Amino acid sequence: MSIATLAHRVEMALDSILPVDRNPSPVIQAYLGYSSGAEIIIRGRVLADIAASPVNPGSSVFANACAMARNFATWELANIEVKCGTVNAVTDEEGYFRLALPRSNFRHGENYITLLNYDCEVAADAMVTSSLARFGVISDIDDTIMKTEAWALHRNIWNTVTGNAHTRHIFPDSAELISQLHDNINPVFYVSSSPWNLYRFLTDVFARNGVVKGPMFLRDLGIDDNKFIKSSHGSHKGAAIDEILAANPELPFVLMGDTGQHDAQVYLEVIKRHPGRISFVALRHAGYVDADDEAALKALEDSKVPCFQSSSFSDLDAFNPGQD
Repeated sequence: MSIATLAHRVEMALDSILPVDRNPSPVIQAYLGYSSGAEIIIRGRVLADIAASPVNPGSSVFANACAMARNFATWELANIEVKCGTVNAVTDEEGYFRLALPRSNFRHGENYITLLNYDCEVAADAMVTSSLARFGVISDIDDTIMKTEAWALHRNIWNTVTGNAHTRHIFPDSAELISQLHDNINPVFYVSSSPWNLYRFLTDVFARNGVVKGPMFLRDLGIDDNKFIKSSHGSHKGAAIDEILAANPELPFVLMGDTGQHDAQVYLEVIKRHPGRISFVALRHAGYVDADDEAALKALEDSKVPCFQSSSFSDLDAFNPGQD
């Protein structure tokens, strides 16, 4: 028996014996969806209701830590039937669901997700790529948009635990560049190794700092039968980018990232897998760059895809990645 299989069985055993309300009040956490061909993809999670801890700009480190801990103190509800219109799905063991709605039937503000046998309803919203879009944007979050110092575990944990949605630092140059690229028409997607537990927190931080709204592709940190974490940093990002490109086959894309978490390696492999689909790469200098990253950065510079590297995106001259 592998260690991952053993860990998965231990997790399931703990889930079965830990005290829990056997009749929990469920809540639907609906993630912003996106268009994919003739479908609208709506993802989300069903959890037992846990009251949020209010925070403000002056909250103490302890209060912030308690509020952050609540994001991870979730009780996932498995095997719950989820419905939106005529489309049904069942939550998996971590409470996640995925609905593929007919694009022709989707109307903003008119689609609702409900749970079978529960009085629970939430609006389903999605970003629908416009036929007028010239290109799309895919951006990392940690140390590309929001300061986390993710390359150093102790700093990352400290920043995550001690800050809150009012105090976390967003790089103004990133917010400005994304706004410029978005131009009120071009779709923006966010790919991060942060867990889905932080979805509500991240959307709050973005809204408070005027960062363009867009679908997020975060990571499931649960244990399954094959490995401790459902996907590695690189494989998760690469797979998410593949999914976004497949959903928008007619668009070239700009990739934004940083040098602190091997984005150069991930983006280089994306360029190899999808020749002609990436029109520009912008990387913020952050953290330590190892030999593999140096090699990937050199390969990016030698590729036919324009690549920008700097400590600030403000140094990037205006450009139009949608034009040849």
